Amino acid sequence: MNKIFCSREIRNTVAFYLALSTSLTNCNARQFQLPASLRNDGLLPYRGLAQPRYIVVNEPCTVCKGLGEDSLKIRCDFCRYVYHLDCLRPPLCCPPSETWMCPNHVEPVVESKLLTSISVTERRHLWAKYARQRVDEHLVRMSFLHKVRKSPDESSTEDVHNSDACEK
Repeated sequence: MNKIFCSREIRNTVAFYLALSTSLTNCNARQFQLPASLRNDGLLPYRGLAQPRYIVVNEPCTVCKGLGEDSLKIRCDFCRYVYHLDCLRPPLCCPPSETWMCPNHVEPVVESKLLTSISVTERRHLWAKYARQRVDEHLVRMSFLHKVRKSPDESSTEDVHNSDACEK
């Protein structure tokens, strides 16, 4: 156990572990990285690297539409929406230090409900199938009109049944 991690001589176990911990804290650890040829296949879930996070000042919150100076606002790293930390559900106590995806994105829901492995290929397939799809406006209108037309009929039938029950 002589001079393994430092220039001084190590005489006992305590000194060995002290020298080991000192060398580990002084060491500049680097995470493993794949070669660039394998790594540069597009970022997940979208193209483009997130920019450094800045606190947003003069833009309204997507939820409450307020400019509120007393509450911090952050911008989603994947879209243009801005949120007060208090308006998020659950609320955040401080801005996230990593890339952050706002609640308007479906990717986390798709992953939590449909992802069965850690495979990036499966993840990309699910995102391609369910996320960022164009919305058929005609289908949305028809669905809305169907629900609106259906609602009064159902409520009037329920009112008739309830009034019959009250009379008896």
